[in-house]
Amino acid sequence: MVQKQNEMLNGFWRIKWWRYRYAILAGILLNIFLINHFFLDQSISDLNPFPATQYPPPTVPRPKDADAPPAPSGVIVTPPKSSATYNLNDYNFNGQYVGWPLERLCGETKWQEGLVFVCDNNSGGIGNIRNFILTCIRYAIEAGATGITMPQIQRRSETDLANIFTTGFKPLNYFFDEEHFRSSIETYCPQMKIFNTKTDIPNAGKIQEITEFYPKDLNVDTDGCDGRGVNRHLDQFRQKFDQWIRDNKRPSSWEEPTTLRFRWATFFEWPIIRDGPEFAATFGDLLRINKDIEKIAVKTILELQKFAGVQPDGTLITAPYLGVHLRTESDALNFWPDFDTQSDGYIREADTRNMKHAYLASGNATDGHRFGIDHPYDTGFIAYPNNRTVTPIGDPIGDSPDVPATSANLTQYRAADFISVINALGKNATFAKQIPGVHGKLDVSKVGVLGHSLGGASAATAMALDSRFACGSNLDGAFWGNLTQISKAVTKPFLLVEANGHNRTSDASFAAFLDANPKGKYVLDVKNAKHATFTDLAYLSDVAKAAGIPVPEQDFGTIGGERMLVLLAKYLDVYFRKCLGGGDIKKGLEGVTGFPEVTLS
Repeated sequence: MVQKQNEMLNGFWRIKWWRYRYAILAGILLNIFLINHFFLDQSISDLNPFPATQYPPPTVPRPKDADAPPAPSGVIVTPPKSSATYNLNDYNFNGQYVGWPLERLCGETKWQEGLVFVCDNNSGGIGNIRNFILTCIRYAIEAGATGITMPQIQRRSETDLANIFTTGFKPLNYFFDEEHFRSSIETYCPQMKIFNTKTDIPNAGKIQEITEFYPKDLNVDTDGCDGRGVNRHLDQFRQKFDQWIRDNKRPSSWEEPTTLRFRWATFFEWPIIRDGPEFAATFGDLLRINKDIEKIAVKTILELQKFAGVQPDGTLITAPYLGVHLRTESDALNFWPDFDTQSDGYIREADTRNMKHAYLASGNATDGHRFGIDHPYDTGFIAYPNNRTVTPIGDPIGDSPDVPATSANLTQYRAADFISVINALGKNATFAKQIPGVHGKLDVSKVGVLGHSLGGASAATAMALDSRFACGSNLDGAFWGNLTQISKAVTKPFLLVEANGHNRTSDASFAAFLDANPKGKYVLDVKNAKHATFTDLAYLSDVAKAAGIPVPEQDFGTIGGERMLVLLAKYLDVYFRKCLGGGDIKKGLEGVTGFPEVTLS
């Protein structure tokens, strides 16, 4: 029988609603509760006559060994009424370990006597190693292991960064705070004991070793979706692990303990969402950075703040700087961006955020110095490979309230650049082959170095720092730093080329450098030359003159750019040939003719 729509409605209205008065009343009350909870200022929970105890935020004392005051603590025991934005300054890196989430997890775990995890099959950098150890410990808890050996850190080869598996190990405190790790585990997860080595395990002579375990191998009968990435079947892990132990006849006890070591480094496989936000936010704090490393980091950041021109106020790090991790080491995988892509991206980000200072970390010293080889604060402008240019605001050196200190620092940076380049040419054949005609590594045991202005002063500093620089030359640059110390360290030939009027009389740094150790020092004075005559701009000034464009003589002199280029080529060629190849340097320089504007002393 088909019932028409109006009949259905009529049937509804014919229902005796009063029979359902209790259900309707319950629904009305439920709606009132919901409206009260979500739309009114006061929640029903606030009317609870037996509210939960409210604890004030714990007071954590400042570490005695900290060289700088820690960031203010933001530990919150009870959730706030309103949402808040997390800020790094809210975190106390040296505060008490928040261990109750770990304690809760360990209290809910079913433990297996005599099962001990060995968490030392790790490799790579500190980030990878840290996550491996945490992943291993988390699997150990899930498996119910009643012991772990104190984690060790597998060393990377110092000569071949791609060789991340060596025979040597370092203790946990090589990277991390071992005392904090041990006390946190013992306090909040005492069911899992820490043994210094396998020999400390009870009945070590009866240990059954499992050395090829891989957690995802237990997922063979699942959907196969977790070959890479996180383990998506942890809800079945403990059941499958227990069965795997039984199938392999490896039941454990302290009379016959079993040790388990992963087949390879296993990290970034445990999905943190599984354990909830409280555990995810606190578990990693088991591995705090070694305190000595932390002190170095604090000192570095404070110095970086001063370098950025902001005096630390003792409570906050306020100077903005760009943190750069240049991942171009020899072990970098193919999918990593190349140097140009990374450096362009970092520079672009610095521009976007108006950051003028950077802290760079890289295992590739060559590319590290390559990234900073052009210093925007001591040149008129820089042109990058993508045709983007950077110009400084004002004259950073001239505007500095401490010109000598600023310039001395810059000469150190330049000297480091020089040293980095010869290191690369002597060790990296691929780098050296970029020079036309070079087919392999170069012999850098005897190298000449020169520079103009600040670069010339840096050449002297580089010679003082590295004996491989056999001779150097400064083209009209004032010297900076401890000149007596630098001059005495420069025991090999050094040529100073002066512009007209820029000499030991007008520049005290020339006299200080030459007089401290006059042996092997040579001076060429070029009349009609000025400071800018030693640069490419002098040649361009000739072009400007030919086009009728006036050129300021106080900057470029009257010698002419082309003549100055030929003059420098002649004298420097003779000087470096005699210095590096052998011969009387002074006689060689005296033998150069055709330049009456030059005086040799």
